[in-house]
Amino acid sequence: MRPTPAGSNINNPNPAQPEILTVRQVAELLGISEKAARCRVSQGLLPFRRWGGSLVFLRKEILAFLEALPGTSLKDATENAERRIE
Repeated sequence: MRPTPAGSNINNPNPAQPEILTVRQVAELLGISEKAARCRVSQGLLPFRRWGGSLVFLRKEILAFLEALPGTSLKDATENAERRIE
């Protein structure tokens, strides 16, 4: 029997946030549908791995991908909000 990606996190200190994510988990994390996640994979827009016949994602790679996207960081947004209050 093949282990599920979400159940394979032997050294993960926080099992509520698995290190290996399924398509469903990545879609939920990104706030998109599973279909949209699969489409982004086929377009080469999301980092992924193949495990057997399944797509899996490393949480750290997805978070790094999000950090690298253009836009305002949380730190910048917080500083901008504080300046508006002053």
